[in-house]
Amino acid sequence: MTVYKRAYLEEAHKHSSNHRKELENDHQCGCFYCQTIFSPVEIKEWLGKEEGDPGGTALCPSCGIDSVIGESSGFEITPMFLNAMYKYWFDPDYSKKEEIEVDDEVYDWREIKNQEDIDNLMRIFHGFHDSCIAAVHYRSGYYVDKERTMSQHGNHEVNMIFHGQWETRLIELCFENVRKIYIDALKDNYMNDIYAAYLKFHDILIKDSLLGDKTINVIVWKDNDEFDISDLNGKIKDFGTSFVIADSLKWRIIEDL
Repeated sequence: MTVYKRAYLEEAHKHSSNHRKELENDHQCGCFYCQTIFSPVEIKEWLGKEEGDPGGTALCPSCGIDSVIGESSGFEITPMFLNAMYKYWFDPDYSKKEEIEVDDEVYDWREIKNQEDIDNLMRIFHGFHDSCIAAVHYRSGYYVDKERTMSQHGNHEVNMIFHGQWETRLIELCFENVRKIYIDALKDNYMNDIYAAYLKFHDILIKDSLLGDKTINVIVWKDNDEFDISDLNGKIKDFGTSFVIADSLKWRIIEDL
């Protein structure tokens, strides 16, 4: 259990406004309303952009709330910290407390390394039965810096938040080095609920005329329990469902917002 003092959270809040210059130097920032972590280059809207204003307050690209804080603030941008900030500043049950407790174990990432790990996730989340995709966030790792130079910080990542109708209601999956992703969104006259999911490792052949062909191991998630991954480099025709193909996967249980 991590305990955050009231004074600490109030000091951190000072860095959530008039912070444009701070954020321009950051690789990572977070929103303590929706508790999303992202790159400052994803910020598109600012408050206080009047002529001569040296500051500017960021609006979160995910939820639009002015609750963004960057790593240049001196505060470590972690899920635990963002959750403590959310509780103190937005949850009336915590706003008058001198200390905010956050359960560290809730935020522990669990890596999927083998079939036993897959079986454990599927058991805890009931095979994704009676669940749905609540949110998806993709980061390529690429950005253009202030000198207009194409740069990279991190890898292709996809974070997916799922809601389920079981004891464990919310989980987050983080796919790293994503090879392919397809999200089936609006379906006229249909719900987007999931009845079963596919999660398995596969060895696939990557064809590369420059560096040479190689076989790699990937993990595949799909929102039903069947999938054909015969050719990763070919056109996947199995649309009408959502899927992710990536080099690795980790997951965690998250608290209700």
